Amino acid sequence: MTKDAANDADRFGDQVPGHGEGGERISLDKASFDRAATVIAPDPAGMSPGSPQSPGSHSVGSPPSASPSVTSDWRDTARDAGQSLQGGLNAIQSQGDVAQKKLIAGLLGIFLGSLGIHKFYLGISTPGVVVLAINIGGWIIATLLTAISLGILGLVLVPLMFLVSSVLGIIGLIEGILYLTKTDPDFQRDYVIGKKPWF
Repeated sequence: MTKDAANDADRFGDQVPGHGEGGERISLDKASFDRAATVIAPDPAGMSPGSPQSPGSHSVGSPPSASPSVTSDWRDTARDAGQSLQGGLNAIQSQGDVAQKKLIAGLLGIFLGSLGIHKFYLGISTPGVVVLAINIGGWIIATLLTAISLGILGLVLVPLMFLVSSVLGIIGLIEGILYLTKTDPDFQRDYVIGKKPWF
């Protein structure tokens, strides 16, 4: 074997026949070479420099495994993004519900305000019962008294009940317009949450 071939064999750690003790020295050089190659080019799968991996041990098409800290951070980020998205959707839905409730309550106040239906719709029961009792109860009493008095009291009670119903209708009209002209946050604060009884 030529001197150049022997040097090549020494460099790559091959056992050269006839070296005797030199073969052992050459083997140590190969181990040193492997350690140096591992330090210079660490494994892309994230292995430590001290644990070399054979080139064929990594399966084709399988991505390198991520470290637990990276995986945990990614899960936290995905969870936070999902919660933010859900919160935004809930806020949009809540805002749409308030706008729809405001529109319906305003229309009920304008067209059926003399019966207090808009109060019941908003969950403000006591003023609704008062308006309904004055209007319906007043007409029932006026009708009974008119029948008992053979129509004499009807000359007073019927116009009076028309006046009362008109006043209640005007109150409902004003409240309906107020509902429609308020902003959604104000309407929600005053009537949906605050349960403001009048105006």
